[in-house]
Amino acid sequence: MNIAAKSHTGLDRPEGLPLKDFAEASHELELEDFEQLYGAGFLLHRGLLNSAPRRAGGATTMALETPPAASLPPGLDFLVFPVRKSSRSAYSLFVSIGRDDNHDIVLPDESVSRFHAYVTVDAAGRFLLYDSGSRNGTMVNEKPAPARGEGQGLELEPGARVRLGRIEMTFVKAPELRTLAQKLRKAK
Repeated sequence: MNIAAKSHTGLDRPEGLPLKDFAEASHELELEDFEQLYGAGFLLHRGLLNSAPRRAGGATTMALETPPAASLPPGLDFLVFPVRKSSRSAYSLFVSIGRDDNHDIVLPDESVSRFHAYVTVDAAGRFLLYDSGSRNGTMVNEKPAPARGEGQGLELEPGARVRLGRIEMTFVKAPELRTLAQKLRKAK
């Protein structure tokens, strides 16, 4: 099985991929091929997503718990969420983010709304983040993201701190993710 075929396995997982899953491709693929396979933008969550039930009865709402970084095995300290369309989402004009399983990026935490936020990519290739009327807000570098129609989305630049409810993430582009994955591979 070649690297592209192996890399496509599990790529459409809404709950994110461990950084280690990108290590081999980061070494074997040129940047252009890496970006074509995985996408141009990514949200990184430090720590593992451990689902823990918060309520009894009816639908179960899960919470994301972040264990201390020192306790994490090498390569598992980041979960990577490609900011790209998936086959799950009914929304064709943007990348959807929410608690429900039908979004491109799924964050099963009680502080994240069922449909929390979304990202568009403009003609210049800029990633713009909008809130979708979530109850706990969407922030980029501590600035609230507007709802669509209420102004320009907040641009996600490499290193931007993104908060969706209580979930904190960092935005990176393909070159930064590839470099991070290469460092992980060399550390093995």
